[in-house]
Amino acid sequence: MRRFFLYFATVAIIASGMVIAVSLYVKAGSSEPDFSVASRDRSLLIIEEDENRVSAEEIEDAVEPGLTILHFGDIMLDRNVKKQIDKNGEDYLFGKLEEAGIFKGNDIIAANLEGSFVTKKRLTSKSIAFGFDSKLIPMLQKYGFNFFALANNHSQDMTLAGFEENKKYLREAGIDFYGEQYSVDDDALLIKEVKGKKLAFIGINDTHTSVAMKRVLPLLEKVKQADWRIVNVHWGEEYKPVSNQHQREFAHALIDAGADIIIGHHPHVVQEVEIYKDKPIFYSLGNFIFDQYFSKETQEGLGIKLTLTNDRAVSARFYPLRGNLSQVELMTINDADIFMQKLVDRSRLKGYSMENYFLVIP
Repeated sequence: MRRFFLYFATVAIIASGMVIAVSLYVKAGSSEPDFSVASRDRSLLIIEEDENRVSAEEIEDAVEPGLTILHFGDIMLDRNVKKQIDKNGEDYLFGKLEEAGIFKGNDIIAANLEGSFVTKKRLTSKSIAFGFDSKLIPMLQKYGFNFFALANNHSQDMTLAGFEENKKYLREAGIDFYGEQYSVDDDALLIKEVKGKKLAFIGINDTHTSVAMKRVLPLLEKVKQADWRIVNVHWGEEYKPVSNQHQREFAHALIDAGADIIIGHHPHVVQEVEIYKDKPIFYSLGNFIFDQYFSKETQEGLGIKLTLTNDRAVSARFYPLRGNLSQVELMTINDADIFMQKLVDRSRLKGYSMENYFLVIP
């Protein structure tokens, strides 16, 4: 636990010379988060305000720098989402998040791409089939998206030819991608060097049939020398806020085999977080851009900003998100506090505390 104590103690000394913890607090109506000082507590979620706030600049100076990955859940740009874009313009989806400043300062901005970019939609026998206008790719680039997981149950909705067309367009745009709908082979693996660190990404679609670990082990073996091994898994039961037994067993097996971070999606709602052997599992980040307007939960999501440091510490900053007709914004502070408390209540953090939307793992 040394890294955890050092992180908070360092910031606390800046604030008041005392060994106390630092909390992140997002002020309603503000584009930048405020930081306040909270007494050290082993409770799972601490949300406090204090007049003696530490500035964002001070906290950035105190935290060891590293490479950053901002990851969201499912992006779907067809059906009613496309209608909203056509009606309101290409800044409609992400404009409020851009104003809040969360796209700034990230090395990677990633999400699960729930469909393929094509020039023309193809006929299909699927009752639900997503195809995205390839002309929308610059819209994503404008906001810094440069990484997509493609291992999901909709990546070949426009047939295999459409999937190949999608990869062609992403490649031409300089956007990295990995994963397939039906295979767990070399195409499921992407190795990328960022700030001198070798990152290995593996994409797995576990929604058709349960993926056997023997299919994943060769990929993890290939990247055992990587600095970080991040696994994206499309899995779980739709609309369930808690993971099922298979997800947990699979996640634990992946970490036992060498995975460092697991990021999940597919349930269309946010699921819990677990720390297993000091490695984080985000079971589902929920919908990011979608048109499931029928419930509050399907219009909520999480953005996770991961900072990976040279000494292998991980910090995760949580952004509670809410959509309104596919336009996404940060939750108000009261709604975010309630949302995060419910998330923590159903999570398994193994003694770690989440300090006002920050989780640090040494």
